[in-house]
Order: sequence, then structure tokens, then C-alpha cells
Amino acid sequence: MAESRAETVGRVMPNSPAETQSRREAAPWPKVRLGEIGRIAMCKRILKGETTPQGDIPFFKIGTFGKEADAFISKSKFEHFSKLYSYPKKGSVLISAAGTIGRLVVFNGLPAYFQDSNIVWLEHDGQRLCDKYLYYTLLGHKWQFTQGATIQRLYNDDIRNTAISLPPLPVQRAIAKRLSAYDNLIENNRRRIAILERKAEQLYKEWFVRKRFPGHTAATSVALPTGWSVVRLGDILEVKYGKDHKILPDGNIPIFGSGGIMRYGNRALYDGEAVLIPRKGSLNNIMFFIGAFWTVDTMFYGLPKLPFIAKYLYMTLLKIDMASFNTGAALPSMTTDILNHFKITLPASDILEAFDKQATKLLALKDNLQRQNALLSRQRDLLLPRLMSGKLEVMP
Repeated sequence: MAESRAETVGRVMPNSPAETQSRREAAPWPKVRLGEIGRIAMCKRILKGETTPQGDIPFFKIGTFGKEADAFISKSKFEHFSKLYSYPKKGSVLISAAGTIGRLVVFNGLPAYFQDSNIVWLEHDGQRLCDKYLYYTLLGHKWQFTQGATIQRLYNDDIRNTAISLPPLPVQRAIAKRLSAYDNLIENNRRRIAILERKAEQLYKEWFVRKRFPGHTAATSVALPTGWSVVRLGDILEVKYGKDHKILPDGNIPIFGSGGIMRYGNRALYDGEAVLIPRKGSLNNIMFFIGAFWTVDTMFYGLPKLPFIAKYLYMTLLKIDMASFNTGAALPSMTTDILNHFKITLPASDILEAFDKQATKLLALKDNLQRQNALLSRQRDLLLPRLMSGKLEVMP
């Protein structure tokens, strides 16, 4: 039985070379500058004195873009500014124009405010461009940016002059739907990862904050239990520098930077259990990894000196505000000297071993989901340029 049109919606339809060439010659997708489609918009400037550490409406700066806000503005100021000045609509593609340029967030429409000039978006009428298609187009885009004095920066003209392929709107939507299927699976896994992280955190707090570990007594819950001690981090963790990684043909070895996995390569810097600690950039982005990996020079990797201690140290370091030890000016920085002198409570070896067994179950599930997400991301990123170039046809 022939497939119905509904069954083929959103499906990638590979063509023979002759068919593809004929279609592209007959109706090539035009290249259009973003400045011809809309205008670059940004929120009204908010001064530092107008923000508070807690409040009604989250205010996202370049350092918290796509993460948790650490500053807020009043509801009255938000309502006034969002009505009187430019404000993104739900679905708008927000772009980081400073620091790590080109990071993208699709605005979910929840009340929030964004740092002017550092976070911008393309304001358009939707007649020629689907925002989700724009998101995927820019996701694989190599930005040509203007070099600033101290940091990389995208200026409005850099974005306006960016040319993208612009197929008919129904085709844009079909491409976005195809790629969104990957992101929906990734997001579902992220929610499951968050649940596992909360369970691991609850386990850690119960054992090492409330001191309700197996065999605890009322006395041990308020004092340093027998067999426990306070040590320096450098006594129990060997902190090593990451190394620059030349871009080589893709492999399956994850390459970590301070923001997470940057890409995949075919060489390993270390193979085993390690705590990954940012040296520059997002200092609080502590990670744990088992297996073969590489860290670049913005990332330390810590090798445990005692058995059953890596997961405990990972959970402990998550509780420390690394950013408060920042030694850098423009770019937050950490040093081995600071790390080595951190004071860490070291539980008794039997407690560490028992915790390691329970934490391993949770972190193994988390690791499996993270690996699934990495694979899904790679599959999406391989598919993306083929769809955007028209090498694979999508039925609208």
C-alpha cells in the first residue's frame, strides 16, 4: 500500500545524484543576509545597581546565559521595560554576542530579562523565516566576528551580514521538525539526568552533611566521627593540567573544556576515573568521568590518590563556590595552588567504600544517559549540514 502524505511529512527523502542536481538547479535555495530579513534587537540597558541577588524576574548576563540567573530585577521594572522597549517573543533565538560568541538559547517565553548588547536576537515578522530553522542554521554556523580589545565580540553588523540558505517556509519547518526530534530525546534524557543528580546529592547530604551514614550515632551526627579527618585536597587528589588538542579526524574520545564536551577526537590524555575541574571560564562546572578522555588547557583533571574517593570528592567539590576563588580579571581563573590547599573532610575508608557503591549506581545511569545525549548530538550535527545544504530533501 502506498504511503499517505501524512506518513511522509518531515521524512528525509534521499535522491539520486541526478535528481538532486536537477532539483537544485531548478530551484536553488537563495542565500539571504539576516539584515534583509529583520533587525538586530536587544533589551533596554539594566545597570548593576538596578539588580539584586534575589528578586522577581531573573536577569541573565553573558556569564549566566543559558544557565541559572544570579541577578534579578523588580517585576515593575520588567513590565515597564518589556512593554516600552524591545523584548523577545516566545521562540526568538537569543544569541551571545560577547565572551563565548554564538551560544544560542530559544526563548521559552517565561518572564526574564537579558543583558543589552551582549545578548541579542533577530526581530522579524515570521513571513520569510521560521525561528526554529534559524536556530538550527546558526547552531552549525562558523561566525565571522570582529575582534574586540580584550574579548571576542559579535557586533550587530557581523550578524546582519551573516548569510543563510533560505528555503520556502514549509521546508524550513520540516527541517526544524526533523532536527527537533533529536533535541526532544536529548531534553528528555537531561530531565532524567537531573533526577539522578538530585538523588546523588540527597545521598551525599544524608551521609556527609547530616552525618546519617550507616552505623552513625547521635554523637557522630554533631562531631567529626572516629576515623574521619581533615586533609588538604592536594593530599588526596593529584591535580594535572589539560593540554591543547589539535583538531584531528573525529573519533570517539570526548574532549572536555570548561563548558563540557567540546568535540570528539581519537587520542586520550587519560583513561580511568577522574574529577574534571575548570581552570578558566566556568569555574563551578565540576565534572566526573570514567573512561578515556582529553581535557584542553582550560581544564584540570584530578586523579584520586586513594581508593573509593573519586565520587566523594566530585560531590564535595560541587558544594564549593569555585568562582569565589577567582584569580583572573576578565576571565575567571583557578590555580593548582588554590586547589591543593582546599581543606576537605575525609571520611573513614569503610564509609567511603559504602558510599562509592551506592553513588556508582546513580552516576553509572547518569553517565549512560550523557553518552546517549552525546551520540544524539553528533547524529543531529552530522545531519544538520546535509539538510541545510539541500543534499537531503525534506518533504514539507
